[in-house]
Formats: sequence, C-alpha cells, structure tokens
Amino acid sequence: MSYIKQDFRCPNCKAKMRLKIYSQVSKEQIDSILSRKIFEDICDKCKEKIVLNYPMHLLTENYDIIYDPNEKVELTNSSTKCSRLCKTYEDFKEKIMIFEDGLNDIVIEFIKLFLWEQIDDDTRKNITELRYDGKNEDKLFFSCLGIAKDIFCEENFYLAIKSRAKIKKVGDYALIDSDTFKNYIKMR
Repeated sequence: MSYIKQDFRCPNCKAKMRLKIYSQVSKEQIDSILSRKIFEDICDKCKEKIVLNYPMHLLTENYDIIYDPNEKVELTNSSTKCSRLCKTYEDFKEKIMIFEDGLNDIVIEFIKLFLWEQIDDDTRKNITELRYDGKNEDKLFFSCLGIAKDIFCEENFYLAIKSRAKIKKVGDYALIDSDTFKNYIKMR
C-alpha cells in the first residue's frame, strides 16, 4: 500500500488538514474500498465526515484495476492477466466484486443486457441501471437501481454463456462497461 499526504481544507469549517491519499492498494484493502471507508476522513476541528474522490490503483495477484474519476492517470503496462480501467466508483466497486467472485466482467455485462431486456417496459422506466451484486452457491445477483429490487440468474446460465462466447483478448487497462463490452464478445 502506498499513499501520499496532501493538504486539504475541510469543506465545512475550512480548517487546514493533512490527509492520506492512497495511490496504490492491495487485496487487504478491498473491504475498505467496498465500504468506501478508504475514501473517508474526519476533520480534526469540526468532526465533520469528509468523503474524498481520487484515483487509486488496486493491484492483486490475479487482476488490477485503476480507478480514475478524473481521467488523468498515466497508464502503464499491466503485470497481471486481467487489468481494467474504471471512471466511476460504482464501476470500480462492481469490477472488484466480479473479479473477487472469479467471474468474467465481459460475460457479466452481456448477462446484464440480457436481464435488462427481460424486464417489462413499465418496470424498466424506473430502473436507472443494473449492477452485479454478488453470488451464492448457484445464483448471480443483480441490483435494479431505482426500484430497490434484486434479480438473479443461475450460475449455470453464466457458465453456458461463457462457454459459447468467443471473447477477444483485452488490452491493458481496458474500459469494460455496458457500452464497450460488445467490442469483446461474440456468441457462437
């Protein structure tokens, strides 16, 4: 884990403070990323909670993800088999959950589109997006943001899609999301 200390002014009381900005983190920090605690601090003077939003590089043995909300990070070659770029915290969190569950993010994006198309039009109007939300022994869960409802698919469905799909090789730090995944998958 590496960090820099950066001067910052509390948005509430304007007190000057020095905060840790984590530039590179490892698997041990995943829980604090998912809970967003790694991006939080407390003002020493007014005790107001401060939520920061800054670039971060998560590097694990099997994958690495660069979270870059400002789109200013210089990308280098990845040393892992799977590397991704995320522009929003929600994408960053979802990628971590997908990879930690041992799944392929391109196939997950394909399934999200499939599930989206199964939802009736009236319900779909109230859903802002679908997000991967974890798995159990035999089901993959997706949150329907906007209506506070979960839907699922059987893991066997995921496995069938993955086995029938032709997935292109993805370059270092590719942005894989609901728009770009279609460039990397073709069904046989």
